[in-house]
Amino acid sequence: MGKTNRLCANERKLSLLIGQQRSLQERIEAAQKVISEIDTMRARIAEIDKEIELGERWIKLDNPDWTGEHLRPKVPHIHDSPIRFGNGTRLAMAIVRESHIPLTVREIVVEACRREGHEDPDPATIDRLTRTIGNGLTAAKKRGVPVDHDHNYPRRWFSTIEVAVPKLIESK
Repeated sequence: MGKTNRLCANERKLSLLIGQQRSLQERIEAAQKVISEIDTMRARIAEIDKEIELGERWIKLDNPDWTGEHLRPKVPHIHDSPIRFGNGTRLAMAIVRESHIPLTVREIVVEACRREGHEDPDPATIDRLTRTIGNGLTAAKKRGVPVDHDHNYPRRWFSTIEVAVPKLIESK
């Protein structure tokens, strides 16, 4: 016998509540992590204040009329990817070449993270790397690198070298 409408509706509501509960627990954990880092952040702010003061003194020694009002605050780029800088597409190409079956970009990303020593990256990192490596593979294909995909969704990438090598052998 199948489920009643009431049972399905109650299960749907219960699953929504469980999802909200998990989401709130994750947000609380993230907030607690940030709160635990406040003291180190304040210490770093004190160090930066001293460095700014010394930098302003240094500039004013050469140019006494100088003021820093025209300076806009900039944030330095921080590379927080588990894959080394500049190695993403190269590592993805190696994985595609070594694989004997077409792989999705997500599968390539998980393998790349594993090779870089990160067994279980968080979902946000996987999503970010999926976009990055997917764009890298697409750019490599446009540059003429022997890689292609199956034109379906999700794209499954494969090396065209393995396909081309048997044809060369047959023609001899």
